[in-house]
Amino acid sequence: MHDLIKRQEEIFASLEKFSSYGNVPDFAKRKEIQDYVNDDRICLTLIYFLPEGLRKEIYERIIIPLQKADKNQYYYPPESLHITINNIKIISNPPNFKSDDITKLKYLESYFKGIKLEFLLNGLFIMSNGIAIKAYPNFTTNDFVLNLRDKLKEINVPDDKSYFSDEVIIGNVTICRFYSQPNDELKQLVTKMKKINLGQLKIQKISLISANLVCHPDKTKIFHQFKSSPTGHS
Repeated sequence: MHDLIKRQEEIFASLEKFSSYGNVPDFAKRKEIQDYVNDDRICLTLIYFLPEGLRKEIYERIIIPLQKADKNQYYYPPESLHITINNIKIISNPPNFKSDDITKLKYLESYFKGIKLEFLLNGLFIMSNGIAIKAYPNFTTNDFVLNLRDKLKEINVPDDKSYFSDEVIIGNVTICRFYSQPNDELKQLVTKMKKINLGQLKIQKISLISANLVCHPDKTKIFHQFKSSPTGHS
């Protein structure tokens, strides 16, 4: 397990070094969205909506303080907080998936049954366009997602996203998207919270959804839910 976490940490560090707001010379080039709530680009994806207790903890311990530090950014409401299990079709307008793709995906039901998926939520991750909580999948989860990508190819609904690694999976819970260059108070608070540990997340139910970039409730549609091991958050 230690070797897997080490490799996951290396990927997070590489991505953060590449995309951190501190290393991007011209923020304006990344300011593509003026209104995240009404963004009409839609993706098709498999996610896990966080349980109520964990949503509340994240909102109160992390999001509210960040929001007070810099009110000019977009912060996820509790009901939007989730971890992506695997992308299916990347965000696009018009969407690049069809109803037939959704029908095919429902036949993956047996692949999800009985599987015990788990992530360690530990630390904040700075992206060029936002802030997220780092999520480290365990070996079982890492292998499950890699095999899932093969399953998607088999049913002719392949994942169309490019990844940093073909062997190591990382996850995150996005909590903030930037509208503008973050102020110094927000940066300092993120640095202070950098190593916040939220513990183990055990996946109960995976949702097949379409949504916009911030998974706003008004732009989110649930097509199907796959039940895995009913273990909850500990």
